Amino acid sequence: MIESSTVLDTVDNLLQRSGMRRVPVTKATTYLARVFESSDALVGLAAFETSSELADQWTDAEEALTRFASSHLDAQDPKAWDLYLVLITGDRSMSNEEALERARIDTRRARKLTVAAGDRQGDTVLGAFVRRQIAGLLPIPEIERGRVEDPVEEVAIAFGPTSPIPSLVRAYTSGEPLMAELHHWITGEQNGGLDR
Repeated sequence: MIESSTVLDTVDNLLQRSGMRRVPVTKATTYLARVFESSDALVGLAAFETSSELADQWTDAEEALTRFASSHLDAQDPKAWDLYLVLITGDRSMSNEEALERARIDTRRARKLTVAAGDRQGDTVLGAFVRRQIAGLLPIPEIERGRVEDPVEEVAIAFGPTSPIPSLVRAYTSGEPLMAELHHWITGEQNGGLDR
């Protein structure tokens, strides 16, 4: 079994690297180990030593997150967050699997993600596992826009010069009839095909 603090630190690291800001938590919120915010989400992290503790106390952690969110909003504040609660344990007891699933599917107050790390030792293995478990909170990597000018053209070129696909894509993008272009390509009249 991995220490829940190790799993907590791994989640913390991933959220900070994704651009989320860590919000100070007072001692009064004993069930929330850490809280993060982005422009549209408030994420509470609750760590439990065992999956039994998690199954028994996740509702208390959810209540603490709800109170925390309420205390950080003024009546005039237009900001509304999606609330997420990441329930963390280093234990992976199969006897509590049903209780963990009930926690995950109860989204009345907050969406819940569970990270029950079990015996996933090593930074690389643990990091990859945690990343998969909290993937919904992490931003989708952006494609380098400068590298891809026209993705359709790039795919067409990948077929190579022995394929009619590049000719058909060029005909399509310039508004020419596709069947005429295909006919030219088949008959060797490379007007719109390879000789272009």
